[in-house]
Amino acid sequence: MERKFIIDHLLRPHWKALSVALVVVIAEGLADLFDTWPIKEISAD
Repeated sequence: MERKFIIDHLLRPHWKALSVALVVVIAEGLADLFDTWPIKEISAD
């Protein structure tokens, strides 16, 4: 009776929350990246 530790069994029930968390982390990283640039250089006046 050998029982393997498979992370898939732990993560599968929480895939929706993990997907939302990944999107939030990516969005925050992009927001931090664009935060350092002045708005004057981005807008075409």
